[in-house]
Amino acid sequence: MLSLSGGPGYRSNNYSQINSPFVFYNLLPGEYYLRPLLKEYAFEPAAKSASISAGEDVEIQFTAKRIAYSCYGTVTSLNGDPERATIVAVSVDKTEEREEASSDNTNGGQFRIRGLNPNSVYNIFVKTNDSTGGSTRIERASPSKITVNVGNQDIQGLQFVVFRNPQKFDITGTVQSDPKWLSTLKVNLYKPEEQKSPLKSISLGPSKFFEFPSIPKGDYIIRVQSSLSPSQYSFQSPQQEVTIDGSASTVHTQLEFKLNTNQEDIQEITSSPFFALVFGVAVIVGVFYHKQVLAYSESLTGRFWNSSTYNKKKKKESTSNPADDDWLHGMNTNDNKKGLKKKK
Repeated sequence: MLSLSGGPGYRSNNYSQINSPFVFYNLLPGEYYLRPLLKEYAFEPAAKSASISAGEDVEIQFTAKRIAYSCYGTVTSLNGDPERATIVAVSVDKTEEREEASSDNTNGGQFRIRGLNPNSVYNIFVKTNDSTGGSTRIERASPSKITVNVGNQDIQGLQFVVFRNPQKFDITGTVQSDPKWLSTLKVNLYKPEEQKSPLKSISLGPSKFFEFPSIPKGDYIIRVQSSLSPSQYSFQSPQQEVTIDGSASTVHTQLEFKLNTNQEDIQEITSSPFFALVFGVAVIVGVFYHKQVLAYSESLTGRFWNSSTYNKKKKKESTSNPADDDWLHGMNTNDNKKGLKKKK
């Protein structure tokens, strides 16, 4: 760059062309000051003044000498796409940063770091979110740094692969419960400010494990819901608060589903409706078929009394005096003997 100033408030900065002179046209007479500027080069002389008269052309020459060099490289993502606006820095040691450059995705993610002194060793690295002023998009780079030894020429072909900070995360967890209740459980994910409807919902089935993929950063509530009837089972729906802050790609949590069941109460509750149903059906049948029911009842009553009378008579006979039974047996025996004698 050629910087020319002077005359009546004149100032102009222009870039020269390669291997061709640069001409400042239409200058008014006066004193001018010309200074060449190009990084990595020193000029002889460093600057020069010239006095221009009306109608006069003045030629000034400068000699450039290379005193520093550049390193070139690219920054890409893992799939090979160029990364834009990624800061690449150079340092002599861990504390002193000398120069930095930004990669340009319009030119294949290329960067250039200028002003490296010859016969010097530098560390080239990509600034991440852990570094001051680094990009929050970049989690880390591979390699973490490249050490270069600068001689008397530019350094080419440096390459960094960067890994971006994930924008989506996974929430995983397990529900500790009796296996026979797992099929009745469902895990719901809520935002704290909106707990009426879940963001996502997962039925457990035979597995205790659940996963909510691709969840943005933020605070969430995980709640376990059961399809068991609250009138028959006593339980509470456990819940857990989780926070995704980006420090890990996966957040894991555990919940426990406890069921407090009184089996006697369950039997009593489940049997009561059955007996009520039977009683209701009996009442309906009695209303519509009362004649047949009365006749059948009388028949059952008659059978009951006849059976009862018969049982009482039989019981009375079985409880008679044993001595009388022996006497009757003896009488029968004598009568039999007499009958035998008459036959003879």
